[in-house]
Amino acid sequence: MALNDQERQLFIGSGIAAYLPGMRYLMDQMAKLVGMLEAELAAAQQSQQNPAQPAQGAARRGRPRKVITVPETPRRARDRAGASKGYWASMTPEERSAEMTRRMEVHRQKLKHQRRSEAGRRTGKEAWRSLTVKQRKERIANMNVARLAKRAADKLPVVTLEKSA
Repeated sequence: MALNDQERQLFIGSGIAAYLPGMRYLMDQMAKLVGMLEAELAAAQQSQQNPAQPAQGAARRGRPRKVITVPETPRRARDRAGASKGYWASMTPEERSAEMTRRMEVHRQKLKHQRRSEAGRRTGKEAWRSLTVKQRKERIANMNVARLAKRAADKLPVVTLEKSA
């Protein structure tokens, strides 16, 4: 597609017209930045000619002291004295025995619950497998009816989808 001179001039003019506002904005921003840099340079040169005297009692600048004192806490004193004992070591033999008995009982209860829930799942699966396809569909329909009835009792909105013909 060949452009004639008039169309080419139109495209060139449009492109330049599109660039000009952005370029003006950029030049304004650069002028502001140059002004800020000149002000900072003038302030830096002024402070070099008249260095400010540090106020009396001002904080020291530079490297901190090598010796840092840490406040003494009861825990630190106990740790340094070698009296620090863990949870188990601080118990008497009777307390340890009671704690182990408690832990074993907790473990037994967890295993018991786990076995019971596994057995329930197993029997549920076996019962489901023993049903015929028709019985399964009836059971699922009854569950849905019960769920919809509960929603109606709770006055929750129910949406039922119907197949279109």
